[in-house]
Amino acid sequence: MRAVVTVIALLLLSGSPAGASQNNCSSGAYSLSLQCFREFADSLTSLPGYIESIRLFRDSDQNSKSIAVATFDDKNGWQVSIFSALKGKPFSLEWNSGKLDDSFSVSYPEALSLFDLESEDGVVFEGCAPHVCPDVFSILIYVPSKRADFVATYIRGTISYSPNLDSPDNRSYKVLLKQLVNQRRVAQVPGVKSERNH
Repeated sequence: MRAVVTVIALLLLSGSPAGASQNNCSSGAYSLSLQCFREFADSLTSLPGYIESIRLFRDSDQNSKSIAVATFDDKNGWQVSIFSALKGKPFSLEWNSGKLDDSFSVSYPEALSLFDLESEDGVVFEGCAPHVCPDVFSILIYVPSKRADFVATYIRGTISYSPNLDSPDNRSYKVLLKQLVNQRRVAQVPGVKSERNH
């Protein structure tokens, strides 16, 4: 986290290299030039908390670059934000989760990850509730083409889903969330992964 903030500060202080192209950040799904990183850093001023994790991902719009950011502090809790840069335009905030439920409270930077949706990447974030891990946890997925998030919460053997998953168009995301919940339950073996709450 601190390293990421340091890198951003150094890039901002270093200025734009001579001849650098302006606002041309859409090429290459998983790479970002220093100039584009500076532009991305400029768009972070409104984020709450500290940056814990950053992931570049493929958007359904092939002319855009997208970045997922997970932030945390005691007041604002864990939040996930999505930034996009359309061709010829600077990065801007596209979506923010707001403060996530207490069932996400105990988490860690690697909990922000990606999954393949064939024509695009989806974003995943997960965490569990204080003092009751692993019996209570939640998983959020963000689908770029839908510009929407979907959540599954596991509470002692019962899974509940966000209401927008009842739509037939979203059935595949419900199936995916169920798979992710089952994978997490199987992986909950003592000593495999320790999560942390800041």
